[in-house]
Amino acid sequence: MPSSRKRRRHNNSAIQSPPSSPRIPLPEDDTLPKTQESHQSTPRGTQPSLLTDEEELLKATRIAANGVSASCQYYLAPKLSDQLDKSKRRMIAYPCKTCGKDISRPTSDSSCSNLLKHVATCMQKQSSTKSKGALARVGIKGTGDNDPKEVPQLCALWCAEAARPFSALLDASHQVILHPTVIKNLPTRQAVSNDIHLLYSAIQQNYKDVLEAHNGALYLGVNAWQSPNGEYLAEMVRLVVKKFGIQQKICGIVSDNTSNNKVMVRELKKQKWARFKGEPQWVRCFAHVLNLVVQGILRPFGTQKRRTAASNQNNLAGNDRDDSECSEDDTEGNIVFFQREKEASPDIDDDNESDVGSLDQEDVTD
Repeated sequence: MPSSRKRRRHNNSAIQSPPSSPRIPLPEDDTLPKTQESHQSTPRGTQPSLLTDEEELLKATRIAANGVSASCQYYLAPKLSDQLDKSKRRMIAYPCKTCGKDISRPTSDSSCSNLLKHVATCMQKQSSTKSKGALARVGIKGTGDNDPKEVPQLCALWCAEAARPFSALLDASHQVILHPTVIKNLPTRQAVSNDIHLLYSAIQQNYKDVLEAHNGALYLGVNAWQSPNGEYLAEMVRLVVKKFGIQQKICGIVSDNTSNNKVMVRELKKQKWARFKGEPQWVRCFAHVLNLVVQGILRPFGTQKRRTAASNQNNLAGNDRDDSECSEDDTEGNIVFFQREKEASPDIDDDNESDVGSLDQEDVTD
């Protein structure tokens, strides 16, 4: 047992011996300073020196020329970009051969992901453009970009230039061929009317110069606005003609064949314009005249059909109603119906005369 204790003490002294090791004198030479200098000089030698922008460009040009990446074949020779990276250094720009856009890449980034991504997008656009080229070769072109603020003006011009009705804009078959931007911002009929008035006020002086420079004859169309008073119509036309200074160029007036327009023409004759002689220069709208002629021809047939339809409705109503459910108005209608049957004579000629008389009365009322 005592020997073991001594051994333990001996071991403890051996363990505690290292702290006393610094007391050993070192050899007097320059090995330690040289070691420190070598450790300090090694990191300085291993650190890469920063290249200038021109050197980075030369390096990128050499890599692109060697064709290391497949993306290099879609770009021209790289060049220095005006854009700066996070380190405030100029980036390398790769001009695309397809669209000509410069794709910039930092000098510290050697990845080609942005270059490949742009190539894929550019190739997709190019393929869609080629598919549309077939339509362009046959004369079909795109509508282009439409500004929503210009839609009301375009609609007003479309209606005013060809005297189209304002309701044509809201036609479902017409909206099918319109641009989506136009459909989304389509104005109402009242808005189109107001826009036309604004355009008229804006270009009034320019249009006056155009009419004054015109050397031929002019015909006025007055169907865009009407009034039941013929004298008032004549006064408005006189003011407009005087405003634009075209009194000596008016050769005729185009309007509907109505009584108020007839009064207007008679009043305008009193103005004694050089080329307008009144009713001989009054051009009736042929479409309106033709419509009146057709209505006159079809009037007897239409009247007879209306009488037949009315009598059929009365018969059906009389059969469906009960005596207890009949109102006072229905009773009077039935009395009139039975009186007509009672007054009807067996003479065929009298029946024909009564029918003709009733037709004539209805024609007069129509």
